Amino acid sequence: MVKGLGIAALKQRNVVKRIEAALESKVVDEQHGGLVAIECLTARMGLLFEPYGIALFPLLLRAFQADGSLIVRQAAFRAGKTLFHGLSAHGVKLALPTLLSAASNDETGGDKESSNKQAWRRRVAAIGMLGASASAAPKQLGAVLPRAVPELISALADTHPRVRETAREAS
Repeated sequence: MVKGLGIAALKQRNVVKRIEAALESKVVDEQHGGLVAIECLTARMGLLFEPYGIALFPLLLRAFQADGSLIVRQAAFRAGKTLFHGLSAHGVKLALPTLLSAASNDETGGDKESSNKQAWRRRVAAIGMLGASASAAPKQLGAVLPRAVPELISALADTHPRVRETAREAS
């Protein structure tokens, strides 16, 4: 529908605001729907959806921390993969700071022990996307290597085995 009506339909119909609300919701079906919408809009609209996708990227990364909701985490993985794969070189450059922030160990906030139980999922997703971006936009990744390498080294020494495994695969 949006492809036929044009990119202006996103603003006219408040699509992005509705996706944001769905991703911030505590209802699993709404979160899942928002993530599927990101995946579909990215796949169909391509570069036209890129500015909106980059704006939604932090919420997408936060969806990896979903408590016990495998369906939301899987949808977040698919949406993130589709979004990151379709980014232009400039889009990768804009998304990398958010990605590096999510990959860092210090973005847990609040109660450190309870948030660490969930933060590893976000770190795994961010590190995996960081590794994937090496082939998608090597020049842009090269510009942030001084910040990315310490994060990868930190992840290699992480206490969670999935974080270490993903960091090894990304390096």
